[in-house]
Amino acid sequence: MKYIDIGLHNMADEKKGIQLFSLLRKVYFSRNVITKFAIGLALTVVLAFLFPRGEAIELDYKVGEIWAQKDLIAPFSFPILRDEREYARDVQGAKATVLEVFERDTAEAESQLVRLNDFFRELSDAARLRDAYRRDIRKHLPTESADSMAFAAAAGALEIPFNEKEWDVLNGLAADGRLKEMGHYLAATIRDYLRTGILDRNKNTLSHPEIAVRRGTSEQIIPRARVYDQTDIVSLLDRELRARYKSDNSAAGIAYKIGIMHILPNVKFSRAATDQASMAAADQVQRTVGFVQENERIVSKHERITPDIKLRLDSLRRVKAERGPEADTPSQLFGTMLHVTLVVMLFGIYLFHFRKGIFTSSRRLTLIALLILLEGFFAYLTRELDINAPLEYLIFVPVASMLLTIIFDSRVGFYGTVIIAFVAGGIRGNDYSIALVSLVAGALSVYSVRDMKNRTQIFRSLGFIFLGYGLSIVALGLERFETM
Repeated sequence: MKYIDIGLHNMADEKKGIQLFSLLRKVYFSRNVITKFAIGLALTVVLAFLFPRGEAIELDYKVGEIWAQKDLIAPFSFPILRDEREYARDVQGAKATVLEVFERDTAEAESQLVRLNDFFRELSDAARLRDAYRRDIRKHLPTESADSMAFAAAAGALEIPFNEKEWDVLNGLAADGRLKEMGHYLAATIRDYLRTGILDRNKNTLSHPEIAVRRGTSEQIIPRARVYDQTDIVSLLDRELRARYKSDNSAAGIAYKIGIMHILPNVKFSRAATDQASMAAADQVQRTVGFVQENERIVSKHERITPDIKLRLDSLRRVKAERGPEADTPSQLFGTMLHVTLVVMLFGIYLFHFRKGIFTSSRRLTLIALLILLEGFFAYLTRELDINAPLEYLIFVPVASMLLTIIFDSRVGFYGTVIIAFVAGGIRGNDYSIALVSLVAGALSVYSVRDMKNRTQIFRSLGFIFLGYGLSIVALGLERFETM
């Protein structure tokens, strides 16, 4: 009886173990399904966000093609907008013609002359105190210390420091009245400079030979050669002082030292006024070249797309995008999600039925999803970057095809190429031409690396890829009657 109880107990333990194992398998299976579903959902959502939004997703159209759809009638009135690159080029040209704007500061000119007169008055007082101090030294007077301190204070209060040799020259000029005469001459000279105008920047840095000078509400266009800059002032003041003092280099040097320190620009560059003038010039550039009335025919069925018709089609798409929520409807968002879901689901069904080893591995599915996302991101960049170059051929679909073929096999590589080509074409606004070019080049890439045994076959594969690109581009170009 004891043995029977032990046997029954063991059977019960085995039954519990089987039930626990079955439960663990169910939990693992459910977690595995959730992981795969999360990978597919994340791939679908991210790709959907890369698709064009806020505009009608239509067939790609180019100049020279035949409009195979029904007659396109304007759903509302809209302006015919100029080509963005042409408009931006004209705006830059208009801004380049704007002259730099300067403002004449009359208050600054007057304050400079006042400061100069005050300086010479203080300089004369300091020279008189120094003369008294030196007389005290010669005669050994008791006021020597007081006069020394007074002179030191007066000299220290001056804006310009002088050495002993220069003070000796200044005392000599003050003794015969020439210091006062120097002050009058510098004031008259600086007044002439300020009347002509002194720029606060070098004339060689200006963009135009003319400048706009504003005084109050009036503006005058003058040649920049008619005004001075700091370089002109330095050479002009030195030349005039040498001509006036001739061989008295000491007096000329002191006059130059004082004058150059009291000459400041009174014609100052106005960044705000210049930017305002640039904006006004840009606003004058015509942004539109016509107008399309509501219910007006934009293009007829079987009509060849001309540059004018393409401009109207581009304008309609841009206006729809600018209308915002009216164009970006929930039905369009749902359609985009359904579009991506169908494409991704086809690949998922193929892997589930024919490549279970790949489908059961979350790591392999993640690798495939990342490759598709990377190609989708490249397609998104080629659509968003405003560069006058065929960037759509830099999506590198054949590279993904080669990787899928090398990592897995040729069938997965070819099926993945088809899916990626559809995704790239959809992200670029249902661009059939780039989908075809990517499919041809990617398929040739798959075929050429199918049985790769050495690295030299990669170069052969690159040749087939370029051949696929070249033949597809030539075919599409001839079909459109375009110059390639």
